[in-house]
Amino acid sequence: MSYPSLAENAATCTGSHWALEFILSSGQENKTIELISEIFTPKKAIGEEEFNVLPPEQKWEMYERGDYIPYLDPVIISKFSNLLDNMSENDIKSKYDAKELNDNEIYPKVWHNDNSADHSFNERHIVEDFLELKGIFKAADKEKNYILVYIG
Repeated sequence: MSYPSLAENAATCTGSHWALEFILSSGQENKTIELISEIFTPKKAIGEEEFNVLPPEQKWEMYERGDYIPYLDPVIISKFSNLLDNMSENDIKSKYDAKELNDNEIYPKVWHNDNSADHSFNERHIVEDFLELKGIFKAADKEKNYILVYIG
């Protein structure tokens, strides 16, 4: 996939962002959970004035058309980058529990423990996406960039 020349970087957490949010939030204080939640569901967006009063179906249509673009500013990015700097691959591995993810109906509800390279929705998948997320936030923090968020 190619990205516009204005984009400095991109990360894709295919099918894992809800699991990442769940795992990163596990055992955290409310303030930290709110920060983690905002990363995956930003509070700021271009076009947000109209968006907040629309029914869910129309919100999705605006989102799909690009009339509503959620973003993270450098302040939030820095806070989250600092949080991720204090988390390691082993921290994520220790919190990964396929049964817990499935019991909590974390999409796609097919988490398992087969970590072979040809399988997704497992510990390996979560760790890889965590490292990619950590990298993009570190780079954005260093350059004081914004991050556009698209979940679809």
